[in-house]
Amino acid sequence: MNRMTKVGLLAALAGLLVASGAARAQDWLPPEQVARESILGHPSNTAAQAAQGGQYARAEAIRSGPAETQLRLTPQYRRVRDPSDNFAEGQVGIERSLRLWGKTDADAALADATIHSADIGLQDARHELSRELLGLWFGALRARTEYQAQSGALEQATDLVRIVQSRVRHGDAAVLDLQLAASDMERSRAAAVAAQAGERSAVAAMRARFPLVLLPDGLPQRLPAAIEGDRAGLRQAYIQGSHELRLAQAEGERVQQLAHRVGLERYPDPTVGAFVSIERGGAERVAGVNLIVPLGGSYRRANAQAAAADAAQAAARYSLAERKAGAEFDSQWELMQGNRQAADAMLAASAQQETAYGKVRRAYALGEAGIAEVLAARRAHDETRRQASLAVIDAAQSMYRLELDLHRVWDFDE
Repeated sequence: MNRMTKVGLLAALAGLLVASGAARAQDWLPPEQVARESILGHPSNTAAQAAQGGQYARAEAIRSGPAETQLRLTPQYRRVRDPSDNFAEGQVGIERSLRLWGKTDADAALADATIHSADIGLQDARHELSRELLGLWFGALRARTEYQAQSGALEQATDLVRIVQSRVRHGDAAVLDLQLAASDMERSRAAAVAAQAGERSAVAAMRARFPLVLLPDGLPQRLPAAIEGDRAGLRQAYIQGSHELRLAQAEGERVQQLAHRVGLERYPDPTVGAFVSIERGGAERVAGVNLIVPLGGSYRRANAQAAAADAAQAAARYSLAERKAGAEFDSQWELMQGNRQAADAMLAASAQQETAYGKVRRAYALGEAGIAEVLAARRAHDETRRQASLAVIDAAQSMYRLELDLHRVWDFDE
């Protein structure tokens, strides 16, 4: 069995695999445990966790409130002229502000909203890391596929040179044929070298961000299974699961609670306390209570108006985020469908071009075709095979990007 027959059988087998089955997620993506460790151990995740901890602490401060018990000490010295005498005196008091008008409950609600927003923020940060990992992973896969395709083209070109050399030795081909074939081989070698550099660059970029992630030795030969579910249902699930939308909603709730709390500041909180005074060296003792009530004015009213405007702005941002999520799904869905159809078409074209190249090559071996026809057929064959391989990568990437945003892979929202 000659080399071309083997290549043809392998191509046919790959086509059957594409038609008869679908690759599983673990065939296309990094191992689940490696991906999770890479994301959870990433410095960006550490920073997001620190930000969440800071928000938790702020929420606790809001829940506790700014009011604190104050101790007031007032030592004094009294000098009397007639009759002349001096007295040591002093006052000790304790004071505390009160939270009235429902401010305690409002602070508790604001604290809960702050915690909820912090949790969604951490989930969003991890999801963005997942997107980054997925993009770098498929970028490296694409670069390796390009390199393998160019390496395969170099092998084909080298094999053709050997055939032409054999014909030249037997006097069945001109030296010019060998020169053309050798030139084409060197062109393929240059393309393979450039593709190898691109692969190394893409892998280095991925490893710099996610050192634990390694590319597999072999690449999947089948398209992933089509995504399950109808478009309308998936669109609704996409929108509901959008971290950007959920974060906008959580922030809107927090700002709304903050506006309510700031609005309550128009009703001032009193400060109450008790004190004991010692006068005339202890000859007189005075005990009493004090009450301090701030008189609110335009400052509190302006703050309440500003907070209400912030709440309205947050509500508008939520509406914008909802529209954006829907538009993102529509874009990703159309891209996924188009990439899958393109991959199917390119795989079919590659199989046909494989057959055509085999026929032209055999015709050249029999002296029924010229070197120009062989070179043109080989280039078309290599290019079609390369495009088919890259189309499969593009189809898989667009599908798993949508799966990721639907929280079907690498979900950190549990």
